This record gives sequence, C-alpha cells and structure tokens, in this order.
Amino acid sequence: MDDVAAPTAVFVAPARLVTIKLASQVTGYTENAIRCKIDEGVWEQDKVWRRAPDGRILIDLQGYLKWAEGHSVSGWPSRHRRRGH
Repeated sequence: MDDVAAPTAVFVAPARLVTIKLASQVTGYTENAIRCKIDEGVWEQDKVWRRAPDGRILIDLQGYLKWAEGHSVSGWPSRHRRRGH
C-alpha cells in the first residue's frame, strides 16, 4: 500500500478590507443590505467602509466588528442607530 498523506484543511482569513461581495459572505448581510447601510449612513465612510483608489467600495472588517458588537467607534455621532428597517 502506498503512503498517501491525508488531506489537510486550509483556513483562509480574509484581508481587513474586502469587497462588498466577500463582506456579504463573511457577515451574513446581503450585498443589498450592505449597500443600504452605506447609503443610509448607518456605516460611516472611513469607519466601516472606504473607497479604494480604483473607486471600488471596500468594507473594513475591523470597523464592521466594532459596529456589530455595539462598540463606540471614535468620531461616530450617536445618530447611527437602526432606522426602522
């Protein structure tokens, strides 16, 4: 019998800044829900999302985690609450 190595599991951690598509898979929010949070100001630019030099929107997963845990993020006004959705 040949010695065959057992397959190894590979775990991949996403980068800090990810596309909306990948953020959707990581967070469980739909791409549309993420865009709505950005458009409605629930997620503030340079706190939870930012524009890449090529114009694409990237989600900052560290900022997202702070938001999801309800932690105050420096510079966020208190108006960032859920808006009846």
